[in-house]
Amino acid sequence: MQQKMQMTKLEDIDALNYQIRNGSPGALTALLALPSPCVIDSDGQSPLNVAIQFGNAEVTTSLIENAETLEFAPTVHPTDSVRLMRMIYSSESLDNLELAEQRVLGPAGVPPYWQRTPLLQACRYRNKDAIHQLIDRGARLNAKDLVGETPLSMCIRSGGTDLAKHFVQSCIDANRPFPFTEELLANICNSPALYELAITHGRPNAGAKRFMFNFACAMLDLSTVAKMQHVGFDINSAITQMTDPVTETMTSRLAWMHEAPGWQELAAGYAHVNGHSATTSISIPNDPGPNDLTYGETVALHAELNASVRRKECNPKFMSGEERRERLTLLGLLIDSGLNAAKVEHKRDFPLSGDVVATNEPEFFVALTDAGFNLGPKDKYDDMQIATAIRHGLFDMVDPLERCGHKPANLKSVPGDRLDEYRRWQDSVDSSADIEITAPARRPETRQPETSWELDGESVLTAETEPQSPQAGKSCTLRLWHSNVYGPRTAVQFEIRVRNNDDDTAGNNWQRVQLVRETVDIDGAEVDLAELDEPPIGETPWVGLFESTVTLREDSNHVDIRITATDTDAGGTLTDWVVNTKH
Repeated sequence: MQQKMQMTKLEDIDALNYQIRNGSPGALTALLALPSPCVIDSDGQSPLNVAIQFGNAEVTTSLIENAETLEFAPTVHPTDSVRLMRMIYSSESLDNLELAEQRVLGPAGVPPYWQRTPLLQACRYRNKDAIHQLIDRGARLNAKDLVGETPLSMCIRSGGTDLAKHFVQSCIDANRPFPFTEELLANICNSPALYELAITHGRPNAGAKRFMFNFACAMLDLSTVAKMQHVGFDINSAITQMTDPVTETMTSRLAWMHEAPGWQELAAGYAHVNGHSATTSISIPNDPGPNDLTYGETVALHAELNASVRRKECNPKFMSGEERRERLTLLGLLIDSGLNAAKVEHKRDFPLSGDVVATNEPEFFVALTDAGFNLGPKDKYDDMQIATAIRHGLFDMVDPLERCGHKPANLKSVPGDRLDEYRRWQDSVDSSADIEITAPARRPETRQPETSWELDGESVLTAETEPQSPQAGKSCTLRLWHSNVYGPRTAVQFEIRVRNNDDDTAGNNWQRVQLVRETVDIDGAEVDLAELDEPPIGETPWVGLFESTVTLREDSNHVDIRITATDTDAGGTLTDWVVNTKH
């Protein structure tokens, strides 16, 4: 193909594309005289891409029939320039596609030959006829340009949900399921019709399936929940640190975060009761456009939008007994399907009891404690739930909290008038007659609590073998995971030593802990870093697995872990300390 491209002078290609751009009747004749249509002009554009951009239907239809041009995506960028373009494009977070691309032009230093296939080009320039023809002809639906946009994500970026619906419908007409990710679903879930089309006819990856399940729980969509379970979806795989089916069933937080139509009023009703953080934060684009707002103007706009949300009437459906019953029904379905209570508790950054209190629904306490959830205080810092409930007027939740082991501590944080109101309520209501809760014993932790650290020298952390010591004298493997949300941290070294509880004479008996595996989170899926051709661009959540062999004594052992960092920015979270007996 390169030899064919060299047979045509650059100025001739420029002239041809000029004719195509302006709809000259002689363009098609000149095009057919070329040795190959896979050529580019001085701006890095192929004849087909120019025809698609400027709506030359005659040339577009003619070239689409040529298999050679169907996936032609020219690029002449040096590698360093490509990396720079990706970093600039991904860091801008701009809704305006033209503005985002303009930001790339200057720093990249060369014209942005985006490496877009004809289908990507059609999606970029909102050419619906070309989109339909290309999909029908078999164009790749998962192609990516230099900055990582796929055809469907490009439709959303350039033409919104209307163009995305056209893309999806074209796939349906051609009987072609399209691939999509969790990120893409999050971008379209505020359009119920488009979201329904996508999950019905698309081919989701693992992250998208997790999102689908959790979003179905948030929307109280029992039909989708049942369908996914019927085809073998493991509901426990939907439990992540960001969200889980239990939280979504109780609070619908995921639906509010993505501002699905009809749910802002629902969120406002919830905010009216307890001031949920997800309902009182209105996002503002990082870059409003050419008429940039000052910082003060942005803050003022933010406050105005928040006030307008709070002024909305409470959604009567949310407060109705009907919806509460729906939530309890769905929660029961999840529990009966084998929901892993320990995994939910383990993954959450904050105690589950806080979200239960916010629902103002005592029956959630009954259902969850019966299912084995521990809603009692995990430590002294988690014993402010009663004060929180009283402060927000959720008096019905105080008795269930006490039955789960919470103490009425820190009531000084409750305004005096609200505390007086609560005491009057206590005198007038028998709250103990309506609910019975038998809180399960606190489940032992399966790992040490997460230990966040930031240092530019040396630090020593101490752990005991958990949950119990392996057999005495056996060779064991100690594993630890070091995670960082911004990417790999290579300037960190781990060493260990084993000693008895009161033995401080272990001296310098340190041994190196070796890095054995690295994974990164890409579109919600865990990917082995060694399997990637090149490292991911930008900030990518990273986890490193480290291992070392140790021998433990018969009695309880202490394991000291020494962290040495040479990078002043080296910080992270030591998330797991696990000792396993080798077999």
